[in-house]
Order: sequence, then structure tokens, then C-alpha cells
Amino acid sequence: MNVEINEETGGIKIDGNEYYEDYDGYDVFYKEIKLLKLSVIPVGKSFNLIEKVIGGSRKEYYSMSPNAKYTNDPLLGLIAEFPICILDKEGDIDKLYFAEYVEHQIQKGTKNLHKFFESKVIFKQETSIYDETAYFTIFIKMSDISFSDAVSYLSEIESHFWGTGESSSKSLFICHASEDKSVAESIFESLKARGFTIWFDKYEILVGDSIVEKVSNGLASTTELIVLLSTKSVEKKWVRKELNTILMQKLNGKEVRILPLKIDECDIPTLLVEYKHLDLKNGYDTCINELVQSIRSR
Repeated sequence: MNVEINEETGGIKIDGNEYYEDYDGYDVFYKEIKLLKLSVIPVGKSFNLIEKVIGGSRKEYYSMSPNAKYTNDPLLGLIAEFPICILDKEGDIDKLYFAEYVEHQIQKGTKNLHKFFESKVIFKQETSIYDETAYFTIFIKMSDISFSDAVSYLSEIESHFWGTGESSSKSLFICHASEDKSVAESIFESLKARGFTIWFDKYEILVGDSIVEKVSNGLASTTELIVLLSTKSVEKKWVRKELNTILMQKLNGKEVRILPLKIDECDIPTLLVEYKHLDLKNGYDTCINELVQSIRSR
């Protein structure tokens, strides 16, 4: 799908439809760009996702939920500006105390989002309070993922804010060979986009760190071990060591699951024969969806 900029009108043409910029960016149909990466947003521009039209006016478009503005900032890169709406749902809070109620909700919500704040994924916050409505707006650093994954990611962040994030108790570890780093990183980004906490060596092991200590600490907190099986990884001592560590934890009664994902034509190691595995040859999106379903199933 091509994204074209009309230099004369300033419009952006996507899949035959042309969109024009207003004060808040371009309103773009989600269904047309959901598979595209966020990097299609021109530098210095913003996209607001919409779902369908009620009438003929552009003002009657439905906004996507979550209702966020995605921007390709010249300095910050890809970011999302996401206002979380706080309402007096029951209508029983005195207006005099509504601001106090909002402050309490924000304190609870920011505590639930502490991992996102600590990692600088959320780098800014603002609060706007009106008579019976308030908005807690968070500014989020985004990876270059699809708009579909971005919507899932923000939905999960909102769930965490309200204390209902289903992946908050999950801790994932991607076990892989260094030769398979590009595949591992794609899987990391897809799972991160759905709000999961993932131990990934590229971001966890810094210069001067003890590799053995860092990996051991990561495995100690793991609840789901994703093992990428390839002709390279099945021969790697590090991969076997990480797998053996998890198997020993299971023998000692720890609840940890092993999720094998075959990424090329290799033999399944004897230790993993009893576990049902996914196969990348069935399609990347299919594998990710099945992996997410499995992780969320318990």
C-alpha cells in the first residue's frame, strides 16, 4: 500500500483516499493503515485514527478507541499522546470533591504504570480537569510497530492504569541464538506492543554487566520461556543452559511454561519433544496470535 504526499494540497493519499491536515493532524481510517508501520507518518506530522463516518461532515467521524494521536516528532521520534478519560461513572461524587477523586485515581493509575515510567516508555504526563470529566494524558515512546499493534499496546497500557492489565503478572524471556537476533527482536516488539513484560538481552545487558548474573536474574523471574528453535540455536551451549535452568525450576515446583517456536527447518531437541511447538512457516502473524493466546490462557 502506497502513502503519497500531495505537495500542492498538503494532503496525504492512502489506498486511494486523500486526507487533509487540520489543527490536530490527519484523521485517517484505521482499516486502511492498520497493517502499516508507524514510520509512514511524515516527520513532523500526526495521525488520528478514525473508524467510520456517521454523516458527510469530517467532524462526524468516529474516533478509534483508544483515542490517541500518533506523531513522528523530529526530535523524539515516534510517540503517542494518549488521554485516559476519568469520569464520575456513578454520578454520585459531589462536584466539590471531583478533583480529589481524580487525583486519587491518577495516584493509583501511575502506581500501576510504574514499570512504564521507570523505563521512560512514558516520558511525560498532563492532567486536565473539567466539571465532571478529567483527562490524564500520557506521552509514550513508540517502537516502529504496526498501527494494529500500537492500538493493542495502548489498550494494554490503559488496562494497567485501571489495574486490570492481564499481562502484568507475566514475565517473558526470549531464549535464542545470536544469529537469530533479528527474528527474536521482531517477536520482542510484537509482544511488547501487547503490553507484556519481556526480558530481552539486547536491552537488559549493558556494557560492564555480568552476563551470567543478568541472565540468571532474568530466568529467576520468568513465567513464560519462549524458545526460538533453529539450526543455530539447537547447537548453542547458552540456549541449552537457559533451557536447563528453567527445567530445573519446573522440577523444583515453580510454575513456568516453555513455549517452543520453530523458526527454520531444524530437529526438535529431545528435551522439548513433549511440548507442542509453533512453526514460523505457518505465518508470522499466525504464530504471534497463537503465542499471545497461549500466554493469556492462564
